[in-house]
Amino acid sequence: MILIMAGKKDGSLFGFILALSTIMLLVSIILSRGVRKDGFVVMSGASPLLILLKLSDIKDISLVENKAGIKLTIKQGAAIL
Repeated sequence: MILIMAGKKDGSLFGFILALSTIMLLVSIILSRGVRKDGFVVMSGASPLLILLKLSDIKDISLVENKAGIKLTIKQGAAIL
C-alpha cells in the first residue's frame, strides 16, 4: 500500500526507495523487539534504534505494579532503561 501511494504521489526512484526504507523500519521496530536467548532487545526512549541488552551485562530487573499499569526497570551497567 505504501509503495502504491509513493508511486502515485511521486513516481520517482527516490520515492520508491523512501517507501521501501519506511516499510523496513516499521517491520524491524514491530517484529524485532522482545526476549532472545542471549538477552533483551528494547527500544531506548523515543529513539527508533533498538538496543540488545545481554544477559551477562544486566545487573538488576525490577517490576513495580500499580493501578496505572506495570513498570519494568532493567539496570545494565551505567544505563537504566
